[in-house]
Amino acid sequence: AKGLAAVDNILQEIGTTYLDLVLIHSPKMGRDKAVAVWKSLIDAKKSGKVRAIGVSNFNAGEIKDLVEATGELPEVNQIQYHPWSSPAWHAAVAAWAGQGVVVTAYNSLGGARFATSDIDNAVASIARDRGMTVNAVLLAWARAKGCAVIPGSSTPAHIAENLRALDELLTPSDVRAIDESAAPDGWWSPRGPNKYGDDEARTPWHDAAAKPARRRHHRMEH
Repeated sequence: AKGLAAVDNILQEIGTTYLDLVLIHSPKMGRDKAVAVWKSLIDAKKSGKVRAIGVSNFNAGEIKDLVEATGELPEVNQIQYHPWSSPAWHAAVAAWAGQGVVVTAYNSLGGARFATSDIDNAVASIARDRGMTVNAVLLAWARAKGCAVIPGSSTPAHIAENLRALDELLTPSDVRAIDESAAPDGWWSPRGPNKYGDDEARTPWHDAAAKPARRRHHRMEH
C-alpha cells in the first residue's frame, strides 16, 4: 500500500498520469519489506500507473527472492558497474542479460572524487589510439556489455561530451583489453569509487544484517 501511495504522490507532484520507470532504490530494507514494495510496484504497473518496474543495487539472490515471491522479474537493475567490478558482479550482469533484465550502470566514470584523467592502463591506450576521451571509452565499454549508462554532470560541456560518446564504439579486442586491464590506482581504496565486492554480489540481503551504511553510494560527476 505504501508503494502505491508513493507512486500516486509522484504522479501528483509532476502532474502526469503514468511513470516510465520506477525502481526500488536499495535492498537494505530486507527481504520481507522489499517483497511488499515489489508487489506494490507490480500492482502499479498492472493499473497503468507505471510502464516498467525494476530495482537498484540488488544482487542475483535478492532478485531471485523477488521472483520466487511474485513471479515477476525486474525489467531493470541499476548497479555500480565498470571494467573492474568483481567477478561475481560480471557474472551476474551476463546472467541478467540472458534473462532480459536491463542493467543500468552507474559510477562508470568513478564518481566525483575520482579523476579519470589519472587512468593509465588499457583504457587510456585505447583512448589515445582511437582519438577518444577516457570517459567515452568507459561509457562505450559498458554499452558493449549491453548496459545502459547514466553519467551525471552539472557541467554543460561535460554533458555534451557524454552525449557525443554515444556515437563511439569499441571493437571486441578493445573490450577484451579493458576486461583484462588492472584497476586504476585508488579505485579500490577506502575513498575510491568501488564499494561493491563479491560479498555484496553473492550474499542476499547483505545490508539488512550488516551495520548501517555498509554500502555507500556516490553521485557520479563528470
